[in-house]
Amino acid sequence: MTPAFGLTCGHCGQRLRIRTSVGAHICLRTLFLQCTNELCGATYRGFVEVNFQYSPSACPSPRFTLPTPSPAMRLADQAALFPKDDGGQIDLVERLLHDEAEEQEQIHD
Repeated sequence: MTPAFGLTCGHCGQRLRIRTSVGAHICLRTLFLQCTNELCGATYRGFVEVNFQYSPSACPSPRFTLPTPSPAMRLADQAALFPKDDGGQIDLVERLLHDEAEEQEQIHD
């Protein structure tokens, strides 16, 4: 059984594990999860979905396409994945992405 992405049981707080999964679509799997606390015994059903493609494939399929994330989404994801403790210094790339995201929002408004 596989650990479930750091998910925890809503009842006892112990880790969940994936008992099995079923492919519903090329970008969607249904997961069946179980609490690792045998005294709790809670079971769950959930989903894992692929929504965006960050970089192009070296061997693309014409039958498969996903949207690329907006600059604002990329910036938010970068901040979540790589938190900084730099004393408030703004990274040049971060600033450029932020400016690009603001420009895109103004265009769509």
